[in-house]
Amino acid sequence: MKVLIVDPSGKVPIYDNALCNALAKEIDFEFASPYNHKNEFYIGFKFRRLFCITNKRKNTTLKILKPIEGLINYIYIFFLLLINRYEVVHLQWLPFLEYIGMEKYFLKLFHLISPNTKFILTQHNLYPHNSSNIKKMKYFKRMQDIKVYFSHFIVHTESSKNAFCKEFDIEPKKVSVVYHGIFEPQNIPNRKSSIKPICFLMFGTQTKYKGTDIVVDSIALLPDYIRKEIHITIAGKTDTNLFNEKKEVAKLFGIEWINRFISDEELYKLIVDSDVLLLPYRAISQSGVLLLSLSFKKHLIVSNLPSFKETLEGYPEECFFEVNSAKSLAKAITLYVEKKIDLNKEAIANDRLINKYSWKKSAQKTVKIYYRIVKSLESNIN
Repeated sequence: MKVLIVDPSGKVPIYDNALCNALAKEIDFEFASPYNHKNEFYIGFKFRRLFCITNKRKNTTLKILKPIEGLINYIYIFFLLLINRYEVVHLQWLPFLEYIGMEKYFLKLFHLISPNTKFILTQHNLYPHNSSNIKKMKYFKRMQDIKVYFSHFIVHTESSKNAFCKEFDIEPKKVSVVYHGIFEPQNIPNRKSSIKPICFLMFGTQTKYKGTDIVVDSIALLPDYIRKEIHITIAGKTDTNLFNEKKEVAKLFGIEWINRFISDEELYKLIVDSDVLLLPYRAISQSGVLLLSLSFKKHLIVSNLPSFKETLEGYPEECFFEVNSAKSLAKAITLYVEKKIDLNKEAIANDRLINKYSWKKSAQKTVKIYYRIVKSLESNIN
């Protein structure tokens, strides 16, 4: 079976790297992306480097040339298909779908030159992050245009599958759930010796949909005796309007707000030195931040989104608070400080989930999907 996995956007290397390294232990395949990693990083599979203008987050000048990068890479994929005749092409993060409808023309062309190839798309989220209603309407139209070119879709949770099928009118049999694996960082630093205060951390890029403002507002609602026991840190580059709106309130209540890009080394130290990790998201299908948080075995306080409840199956109800409610988050923080949460139950669930969300299991499920759709192709031909 000839398989090509493609991430033409180069959007989330940590996900692609983990999945591909796990898949390499199951099947032979090729992986194409615009990453600038050294070749020795890729072991067990053939890496095809796509054209890359920039993958540096701060280089805004070169970022405006990203469409050119995408166009060149789709042309390159065209020739790969023309020459190699893959049985399966598995796409991740389509670069144009969020902005323009160019993908449908390339997908149509791919089908014309390689009609027996089965195309799979991993739909990581229902809609792109921070999408306005107008952007969602346009994205919906583009998804309707491209869905006919895919034999199968992969999502990361059952709740995501239900929402995806309903929203875009896709048959459930064409969608499979493959769990997003847990990231397991290496070279984790030791925790500092200080025990008090109780440290709460929210990390990652900070935007409205992630509920950063809910954290700030919740601290303002806490009684004084609770605020004296805790320290709150918000770490990550923040949307300018959001930061300007909440920075004075945050300062008033002693919240440490690190408004800049955080390196992995600094982030891991912040997590290790924390007691509680906060994820007050308003909406998301699956969160890499949540799965990274699981690997550190910290207490988690998260909004009760269906995807979060499903991912954290077995966690005490006190770990969840009502979506979009600063009052509910303040109550969850208070319960932890007052030691009213069954942390042993949470620890047992955490250990079970780390095993459940292994990259090995994700890779094995993905391979089964490849074989299944190729078998269906052979049946149709016969």
